[in-house]
Amino acid sequence: EQPVPFERLSRGYRGRQHLLSGFPGLSPAERESVCGAWADALLDQGLSVGAVTVYRTTIHTSLDGSPPVMSRGQGYPCRDRS
Repeated sequence: EQPVPFERLSRGYRGRQHLLSGFPGLSPAERESVCGAWADALLDQGLSVGAVTVYRTTIHTSLDGSPPVMSRGQGYPCRDRS
């Protein structure tokens, strides 16, 4: 697995934070459409795409100086693109 390199995509794909925050509330068809658009944009850049899965990642920090801890929640798999 690799993160989607949004910085390599056109500007229209860079406002993803708003879309991702509401991703769990999208219908399965809407989620599939979003993932398909991202996969197509990556393919247009010459990148290989097998599948797209969206995860909610949370970074837990503390005030005591201990290092942050990252956790990954439920994944939303989209149709296999291979």
